[in-house]
Parts: sequence; C-alpha cells; structure tokens
Amino acid sequence: LLGLIAWNLLLYLGFLLVWVAKGRRSHRSRQGFATLISPLLTLGIVRRTRSAVRARMPERAGLVGRALSSFLADWRKVSARLVEARARRLLHGSALALMAGVLGGMYARGLIFEYQATWESTFLSDEGAGRLLGTVLAPALSVTGGQLPVLPPEGGTGDAAAWIHLFAITGGLLVLGPRALLMSVETMRILRLRRHLPLDLGGAYFRRILAAGRGERLRISILPYSLTVPQRQLEKLQTALLDLYGSRASITVAEKVEYGETPAASENGDSAWTVPVVLMSLAQTPEEEVHGELVDALGDGEDLLVILETGAYRSRLGDGPDAEKRTDQRLQAWRRVLGSRRVHLAAVDLAGSSSEEIHRELTRAAEGSKAEEAGG
Repeated sequence: LLGLIAWNLLLYLGFLLVWVAKGRRSHRSRQGFATLISPLLTLGIVRRTRSAVRARMPERAGLVGRALSSFLADWRKVSARLVEARARRLLHGSALALMAGVLGGMYARGLIFEYQATWESTFLSDEGAGRLLGTVLAPALSVTGGQLPVLPPEGGTGDAAAWIHLFAITGGLLVLGPRALLMSVETMRILRLRRHLPLDLGGAYFRRILAAGRGERLRISILPYSLTVPQRQLEKLQTALLDLYGSRASITVAEKVEYGETPAASENGDSAWTVPVVLMSLAQTPEEEVHGELVDALGDGEDLLVILETGAYRSRLGDGPDAEKRTDQRLQAWRRVLGSRRVHLAAVDLAGSSSEEIHRELTRAAEGSKAEEAGG
C-alpha cells in the first residue's frame, strides 16, 4: 500500500514536470505518447478492411490499402490530442481501480480474518518508526483530527483496525481523490475534443478545398530571399506548387530581397487565400536576427512555407566524406532557428530534382510537421 501511494506521488511530480515543459514549448507541435499508441489502435481497422477488400475486390486491395493507410496516418495527426486524453483517462482509471481494489480487499478480508499490527526494522527505533508513520499518515490524521495509535513494541502485535482506517483514508486522499479529479478533467477534455476536434486549416489540402468551395483562387506568393533562381528551376517549383495547391491557383514571384533587407508590404488582398512562400538557400548560415525576424514579419501569425534550396550548398561541398554530415548539421541549424515558429520547412534540390520529387517534398512539409521535424 505504501508503495502504491509513493508511486502515485512520484507520477504526480512527473505530470507537473511534463506540464511545465509543455508550457515552455507551447508554440511547437505536441502530440505526446499518442504518436506511439495511435498506430496500435488503428491496426485492427487496417487489417479488417484489407481482408474484406481482398475477399470482394482482390484487384483493388493494394490501392485501397494504400489509401486507407494514408488516411489513417492523417487521422492520427488530427486525433492525437483526443487519443492522448483517452489514454490518460484510462491510466488514471486503472490507478484508481487498483487502489480501490487494494483498500476494498483489505476491508473484505478484515471481515473474515483478524489483522494484527506489528513491525520490525533493522534501522528504525520505536521513535523513528513513530515519526515515519506520523509523516506518512499526516493527511489522514489532519482530516480525522485524531492521534497516531500507540505503536506496539518491536516484534509485538496490536489491534490493526485503527491503522487500517488511517491507511485507507491516506490512500483515498492521495490516490483515489486526485485520480478521480484527473479522470474528470480528462473526461471533460474528451467531450470538448469530440465536439470540436481541432483541424489545421492552414494545410495545403484544406486551403485548396476551402478556396474552391467559396469560389476563390489561392494566390501563391514566392519571395526569393538573397537568392537568384534560374528560370528552369523556378518553373519546376511553380509546377510542384500548382500540383500541391491546385491548378486554379495563381503564382506571383516577387523581386529578390537582398540579405538583411525588409520585403515590401504584400498587396495580395485577402490573406486567407494567400499562400506565402519564402525561398532561401541552405548555403546561408541561419541567424535569429535576420532569418528569424524575416519569417516573423512575413508569417504574421499565419503558417509560412519556407523552401531551402539545397543544390548550391551540396555542389559546394562536393562528394567529400563529410558532405552529408555537414548538410544535416546545416539543416539542424535552420530547424533550431525556425522550430518555434509557425513554419513548414522543405529542403529541396531545385536543380537536381524533378517537379514530381519537389512536389512530394513540399507535400510532406505543407501537410506534415512543422520546422522542428522537417526532413532533408
């Protein structure tokens, strides 16, 4: 019983530390351990659906399986907070049930068998054992207003009823009550998320269908920052962006902004239908005071697509043994600068990649994680 109480107190401390840590990274993506348990919860759906499709339409089993896997991958991201809340409620309920079972079993056995209080210790004297029990049972003593029962001499026995009541009250105050409260909090969160599941409407898919549904055209604004892009590479990028945001979207390429300069104010109209895209070079060393402030000014609270052109940097490094390592280090530096901002970061080689390959990387960035998890 003391072990259960101590374990729960340790978990409460862990919950507090996690809550503080989340508050410090409130601007970043947070999915907790839902990313680990969501695949397990949806595994049965995938298997059952694939089996049913194989039985009825074997020629389409592969296509349906891929579509289902893609849908569930997107659903896991959307439902991560709901899944995490349900998992936390289950854990709180399990801890509550375990403690209730221990206390209930203790009282049930006490109706049939006689409990005797006794103690033995290698290191504690009578006074030390009394002080320890007084500290452990202090919550129960403060509620009941009673005194600590007389401790029998070491090796002796005494009536255990009073001790059982104190331990039960302590378990109720330190485990049953807090766990029930935490369960209620998670239940309220689950009910709220079931009614209003948060969707990231800033993603390319949602922006495309919302614009089409309201008769609007997305306006993609490309801003090259301290970078000159050859026309052929720019055409491949434009093709990839149209594949991502829809062929009805219009694309404008602004004048190149020199290093350290501030871009002119945008004149693209309603920002709801404007997709800001910043084109930078991986060869530049990212700086908080330069690139970070530029992204803050351009984003203005909205998701921003930042494209890092990697071809020039890779060409400069050549095929040396540490080329990939240095490229990864440079990408990590960019993620550190942009990671706390509402930025989708894509690293693409405009010269060496086809428009289809660029489209895949842009899709992964625009529909997926923010900058701190962006791939290279």
